Amino acid sequence: MEQHYKVYNYYDLEEYRKWVRNHTKKMIYEFLFFGIIRESEDVKKWSHPAHYTYKKYFKNGLLASRYSQERIAEYLELDRTYVSRCLNVMEKQGFIKIVKEKRDIGIINYYILGECSEKFNTAKYRETYYLDEYFKKLRRDQEDEMKAEAEKIREEAGARILERLRTEHNVVEEEIERIRRSWK
Repeated sequence: MEQHYKVYNYYDLEEYRKWVRNHTKKMIYEFLFFGIIRESEDVKKWSHPAHYTYKKYFKNGLLASRYSQERIAEYLELDRTYVSRCLNVMEKQGFIKIVKEKRDIGIINYYILGECSEKFNTAKYRETYYLDEYFKKLRRDQEDEMKAEAEKIREEAGARILERLRTEHNVVEEEIERIRRSWK
């Protein structure tokens, strides 16, 4: 199967390394990632449990996963309250969006991890994840800061060099004037 998303390396970013070191959040994110409902012959059938998610989210360009917090906690052997806190933190960071839908059986949580474009399993199909967008923006911001700092250093160095040249020019001018006076 063709890869529809690019895997990025953000290990040069301290914030990403912190994210990776928090195994629990990363584990929950990966659990949701691997549970994304995409197109398949099975989910196209209205009787399939994931058909609603497929129709409402994937067909509208969203990469969604659906699990109760209890189920996530059960699968990953974590406390449900801690799972809830981790999901809320990831939402605040912009890594996921949580959509709560009130249904007859209670509130169902849908976790949107990103967006997709074009028709599934075509050459133009692409997936974009909010987590990647967050770290790409962070990297761009850091690069912009470094460029601005480098420009400032260049300007300061240029000013110092110019001042030194002016000083040396003045010394040379004074020496020339002294020599002229000595010839008179």
